[in-house]
Order: sequence, then C-alpha cells, then structure tokens
Amino acid sequence: MFEYDDAQTNMYKGATYAPLISWDISCKHIYGAINTGQELQCLKTLEKDLNWVEFPELRLPLLHKKTVVITNLKKEIIWVSRRFFHLTGYLPAEVVGKTPAFLQGSATCKQTMGRIREGLRTLQPVNGQLVNYKKDGQPYLCNLEIYPVFDKSHTPVNFVAIESAD
Repeated sequence: MFEYDDAQTNMYKGATYAPLISWDISCKHIYGAINTGQELQCLKTLEKDLNWVEFPELRLPLLHKKTVVITNLKKEIIWVSRRFFHLTGYLPAEVVGKTPAFLQGSATCKQTMGRIREGLRTLQPVNGQLVNYKKDGQPYLCNLEIYPVFDKSHTPVNFVAIESAD
C-alpha cells in the first residue's frame, strides 16, 4: 500500500492538477452543506437587517434538516428555508406574504391552534403538533416550536418557527 502511495505522490509531483482518483463523492451531501451555508449566511443578514438580539439558535435546526420559517408580527411569512419545499411542496416564492394558516385544514386541531395563538399573543415560546396539508393535499403531522424574536430595544420584531414532520 505504501509503495502505491509513494508512486502516486512521485507521479504527480510538481503537477498543477491531478486526476480524480475516487468517485466516492456524494454530491447530495456536498450540495446540502453548500445550501445550509448559504441559508446560514442569509439568516445572518436578516439578523443584522432586523436588529435581532434575542433569537433562537438556528444553526442546529438547519444542520439537522429541520424547516425554518420566519414571519413578521402580522404572522406573514418573510423567509423559509429550502427544507420548506421538502416538507410542504411549496416553493418559497409561493408562500412569502402568506400566513402559515394556509397549510391548515379540516384535521388541524382547533385547541392546539388556540394555544399557539395565545403563545404568540403573549410573546412566549410555544410548541405543539399540528396536522398541516402539503401542496398536493396530503396531510402531515408537523412538529413545531415557535419563538418570538426581539430587537436591541427589546421590541418584538419577528417570530421564528422550527418545523419537522413525523
């Protein structure tokens, strides 16, 4: 084994490029890492532009392939992570400006929605499970955590939801 490695090193010594020796590369994982990095950069820009000081840690949910949804105080969606498409079938351009209520339907629990509304009204973190509906009409069980986000003067400015499906 060492002889092969030595021969390979000597063969390409001084070369400005070398051939790909193995195709054991997973583009899916590479693109996933690139996309997550781009989303984290976008979140940093939002954080700066909106003067966030108190907000949930969003790096881990993105790395663990959870969906992140950011709304304004009117609960209108201003940003969704790329995983939103995988969770719901909707592209970001189709949902910006809408409230997440468009995902709810006949099987969505009214009591859970009331508890979530109360948490949002009182600016308290809230979590729960809801039956939501994908673009194709299929129901899915959505686990969500919602956090209020504050600016430097401790004024609420946004809500952040971290979502995943069962």
